[in-house]
Amino acid sequence: MKNLFERNSRKRIRVFKFLLFFLALGTAFGLRGWVSQQEIVPPQPSQDASALSGEGADEKKVNLNQASLDNLMTLPGIGEKLAKRIKEYQDLNGPFPTIESVMEIKGVGSKNFNKIKPYITVE
Repeated sequence: MKNLFERNSRKRIRVFKFLLFFLALGTAFGLRGWVSQQEIVPPQPSQDASALSGEGADEKKVNLNQASLDNLMTLPGIGEKLAKRIKEYQDLNGPFPTIESVMEIKGVGSKNFNKIKPYITVE
């Protein structure tokens, strides 16, 4: 009787190992197929990168003396509040003589100025 149970146990272990092997094999092939189906998209150069490199930078510059609030808010680091300050400053003091003069406005320090410098002009 003892021999019968041991024989059944060994058989069950073999079947279990057999099933486990095919489960692992199926998982490996399934993952391999899933990984190969994922589409790899190469990064595209953005318009901002071309502006920073100087290609067509003049076309994209915002004239501080003629810009609307919406145009000013397209500049990096310039939100609605700061755009309003720029327009208010301009209304009180007239047109900006240089791009550096925008740093006289509260909130436009050297850090913000360096962010917007490639994108602004005062022509």
